[in-house]
Amino acid sequence: MDTWTAFKEDIAHYRLIKPGSRILLAVSGGPDSVCLAHLFWRLSKTMPVTIFIAHMDHGLRRESHADANFVRLLGKKLGIDVTVENVDIRRCSARDSISLETAGRDERYRALAAIAARLRCSLIATGHTANDNAETVLMWLLRGTGPDGLCGIPRERPLGRRSIIRPLLSLPRTSIMSYIRSQRLSFRTDRSNSSDAFTRNRIRHHLVPMMESFNPRLVEHLTAVSQLFTQDSAVLRSRAAAAVRRCARITPNKIHLDLNMFFRYNKSTQMRVLKSILPEKKSVAQIQQTMHLIFSGNDGIIKFSRTWNITKESNNLCFARR
Repeated sequence: MDTWTAFKEDIAHYRLIKPGSRILLAVSGGPDSVCLAHLFWRLSKTMPVTIFIAHMDHGLRRESHADANFVRLLGKKLGIDVTVENVDIRRCSARDSISLETAGRDERYRALAAIAARLRCSLIATGHTANDNAETVLMWLLRGTGPDGLCGIPRERPLGRRSIIRPLLSLPRTSIMSYIRSQRLSFRTDRSNSSDAFTRNRIRHHLVPMMESFNPRLVEHLTAVSQLFTQDSAVLRSRAAAAVRRCARITPNKIHLDLNMFFRYNKSTQMRVLKSILPEKKSVAQIQQTMHLIFSGNDGIIKFSRTWNITKESNNLCFARR
């Protein structure tokens, strides 16, 4: 199946877009996002939608200004309005004591949400592909994830009052490049993508090729695995949400868990209940630490984080802000 047909079928199958939608396209200038922009340009000729382009200039590379100009020119060629947002990622990284990669992602989505609000867009589309999803699954697996991490990148997720959609998530990078060549589209190359300083790049450059030597259909199979886990996870999340309503009472400074009710559920649901109600960080280690306290048979108090304690008394567990 060609890229254009697969793109249209995914939009219809997953009901990602409704006629009349206003959609903001996140375009970096790389092949994936250029492909995204061109596909949506074609879609706008056959479906009543209004599309806009947003580009984030992080200022991390000398050529970032040229990337922004490239995206402006692309928008002009396609007749799509372009908004360029300048974001000081180094300052954000230092301010929040987080990596450049994390700061870039957080600020990018913050800026996209703000631009979407100004343009009255209900949807924000990104160019994540099946390869990005496979790399994410492997990254979370290496970090010791639970089942939710194996869901990979969600095809659709809320961002405030809007939704982020990933219409290319079923398409491997080979399909993207084939489309780029067939449509004679130019694109920008981000030199940072060749650096092994980032975990994702090391997975992309070394782990994925090594695993593909065992199974050339690795990306396709990891996509199928993530889809299965996504379906199962949706059911389990629904059951856990019902359990939370029955056995937990949540306020801004305290979270009470009725252990008599909690013990009625199986281990899988219990773990998900804790993941839902835990304040602040929700790592597997913290969930297991809390489970150990619950099932230890002893009352006591432990320090959960810098600002929260857990107290167990009889059949009640209480998270309290210090």
